[in-house]
Amino acid sequence: MKRLAARLAVLLALALAAATPALCAEEDASATAGERPELRPSPKPMPRYALVLPLKVAAFKEPAEALRAGFLAAASAGAEPGGVTVVSHGENDAPAAFELAAAAGALVVVGPLTRGDVSSVLAARKAFPATLLLNAPERVQPLPEKVQILALSLEADARQLARLAWKDGRERVAVVAGDAAFHRRFVAAFSEAAEQLGMTIAHSAAFSGDTTLLPLLRQGIETANADALLLALDATEARLARGYLSALPAYAGGQVFDGRAATELVELANVRFVEMPWLVQPDHPAVMAYPRPDLEDATSQRLYALGIDAYRVASLLARGLDPGAIELDGVTGRISGRQGAVLVREANAMMVRQGEIVAIDAAK
Repeated sequence: MKRLAARLAVLLALALAAATPALCAEEDASATAGERPELRPSPKPMPRYALVLPLKVAAFKEPAEALRAGFLAAASAGAEPGGVTVVSHGENDAPAAFELAAAAGALVVVGPLTRGDVSSVLAARKAFPATLLLNAPERVQPLPEKVQILALSLEADARQLARLAWKDGRERVAVVAGDAAFHRRFVAAFSEAAEQLGMTIAHSAAFSGDTTLLPLLRQGIETANADALLLALDATEARLARGYLSALPAYAGGQVFDGRAATELVELANVRFVEMPWLVQPDHPAVMAYPRPDLEDATSQRLYALGIDAYRVASLLARGLDPGAIELDGVTGRISGRQGAVLVREANAMMVRQGEIVAIDAAK
């Protein structure tokens, strides 16, 4: 953990060093009891972007630092006039941080990052400046005018995977899932989309790494007469389960890809999954345009990439582009505003074949 934090710190320092002197300023939205945060007068010009992140929440500090580093790397490469103000906040301080960001006069406010913080900010305001939220709220709700969402959504990936299985002609899917909350969310979104497309969830079973349960799981899959598997598992669990359970075509979330070399994924033969170009398409023009952090952790890499695309989308909004006209070949996937305020992000469809990760179109 310390090693990861040190790498992020170095990366951030490099991003700042490469920028113009006015690229980034830091504001702190934390306040003592009964004290309202204020934006202190400053000789700095108004920032072009204000980035609201939970840098003072221990559980989210490292993800927020990764995203900040990506945003600043993209801002440095963009070389636009004006800079970035980063507003850090602590637990339950997101609404105050957003007020601070809005008061800075930025053309676009980007953030908050977590679902809870997004919900609290939406509840605290009625009118918004141009805003790019980095997550969806905890419940589905209409978004105010000038508010868009760009997020790494498990549910969106699950729906894309269901469409992929349907296009492959699958009809009966057996589900093997971990016990984490995000696994349950992934399965629920996949199942809903699959059933809407006419597929059947033929069997569901839980697996948390106990290999003694594999014979029973295999028996259930065979009895269900399934023609495909959904593996809602992390990388380690998927490697344990895949080879033993079935040779059926399998579909999985990006959690099965943890940044390991493809040769270490031979246990995942014929597993289809969706993943962002940043991790699986190094020759993508946008991917090649930005510095790559020396991070082994795939989650941090994904958030760094989200920071890059958040800047690129915010730049389009700052120029006055109609959000509905947004079309971007991003490092996190193909991003479009065609479906309204929640920007559609479509990742790359990949599969493991003979120890290599290849695009599904290329594998056919």
